Amino acid sequence: MIMTKRGIIKFVGGCMVMVLLAVWQHASLLEAYGSFFRKDNATLGADAIILLSAAKYARLKHALELGRDGFSPEIYVTTTPKPVSLEVLGLKYPSRMEWIAAVSKHLEIETPLAELPTSGDGVRSTFDEAYDALAWSKKNNYTRIIIVTNAFHSRRAHYAFEKVFRGSGIAVEVAAAPDPGFSQSNWWLIDSGLAAYLTEPLKLMAYMIFDHSPKFIENR
Repeated sequence: MIMTKRGIIKFVGGCMVMVLLAVWQHASLLEAYGSFFRKDNATLGADAIILLSAAKYARLKHALELGRDGFSPEIYVTTTPKPVSLEVLGLKYPSRMEWIAAVSKHLEIETPLAELPTSGDGVRSTFDEAYDALAWSKKNNYTRIIIVTNAFHSRRAHYAFEKVFRGSGIAVEVAAAPDPGFSQSNWWLIDSGLAAYLTEPLKLMAYMIFDHSPKFIENR
């Protein structure tokens, strides 16, 4: 059907109104988009807290505070592959567990913390972490665990764990730690936030398709 001149004017006017509303409300829309990827449903009394990926300060601090506040009596960090390049260069840095112990001492939190046993030389994806956590949970007769990761990654991580734990009878909850340098309220203003949130939909879709992380998705 051919639109009349009046119809075209109405259509164009309607589009302009929609664009203006989107621009006016862009912060609210972008924040709502960011909040979709954040999941935070941890409750008190879990058997263990599993700290995912690299034990960066904000994420580690959040896990330790959960332990202090009664969410779980023990914390495990997933095992990452050794940085061979540092050994070759002869550089000396504190080990991961030394760094973790130093942060725990600084925060004056004494929740027991150890490395989660792994079936390989270290985890390279959230799915790897989930399979290691499942084996450990079964061995120790856990009924509920809490995983800790950054907010932007929390929904995808929880989805991966629920996929791996399906049928095990072990419940998985997630605690969203603060993101490094950005949040769901300002991610579009910061380069690292853009990189995190704009690629997250593709990663989430990949996790829905695969039972192991594809090689093009790196552990975060």
